[in-house]
Amino acid sequence: MALYRIGRLHAERLGSRDEALAALERAAVESPDEPLVLEEMARLYEAAERWEPLVRVLEQLVDTTGAGAARVSLLTRVGQLREERLG
Repeated sequence: MALYRIGRLHAERLGSRDEALAALERAAVESPDEPLVLEEMARLYEAAERWEPLVRVLEQLVDTTGAGAARVSLLTRVGQLREERLG
């Protein structure tokens, strides 16, 4: 979780989205099923309008989310992005 904290620090205090994403991507390699890491990556990718990596991260979140409303919401968001942003 140290890389997650480094990523948050870069994003929130230092204003460096690219450095934040680099740290979070390393964190995701170490902990691929950690929702905190994936959610923060999704937030930053969306803010940067980086649609393809955003979809990949949301799909990872779907895989880590149990059945229910949260899963349906993520799947809906992936579908919207594929239709509206990725064509």
